Amino acid sequence: MHAAPNGSSWSGQAHNWSGQAHNGWFPLVAVIILGHGAATGAILAKTSSGATPLLNLAHVLALAVFELFARVRVTISERTVLIRYGYIGWLCQRVSLERVASARAFDLSPLQHGGWGYRGSLRLFGRASCVVRGGPALELTLERGRRFSVTLDDAVSAARWVNAALARRAARAETSTPH
Repeated sequence: MHAAPNGSSWSGQAHNWSGQAHNGWFPLVAVIILGHGAATGAILAKTSSGATPLLNLAHVLALAVFELFARVRVTISERTVLIRYGYIGWLCQRVSLERVASARAFDLSPLQHGGWGYRGSLRLFGRASCVVRGGPALELTLERGRRFSVTLDDAVSAARWVNAALARRAARAETSTPH
């Protein structure tokens, strides 16, 4: 794997591209949620309230949701775009390159996309975005005009890589078609 600008990388052997984006606010938000959980837990422990386990569960769920959108990692191969959510990466989404018509890089403003997190629905609205922070983003134009966007530190390279993979696939299809 060779290092590329902005933390992305590519491998000439495996024909993969990978990049990421992260939200610098996550550690502060995590500390605030944990502090709030500890404070409310200590206060409620003195009152012997039955609400303490429910509040602890709410804090854990809030941390899990924030963790999912604290970081996004994208790996692009000749066949798929794989998006891993969070530092743990247990939730992932695959988009087959067969579904992709084109890719482009653009400057994403979270407020124009409904805020931070996963916004929209490809099935219902024909548009979805994974917004970790504002700035460079990769937009995939899918079949039937659907669009999926994800923030990435090196979105220009990602778009270039996807479009090159699509061109290679089209060239292979053209040469394998009998004339």
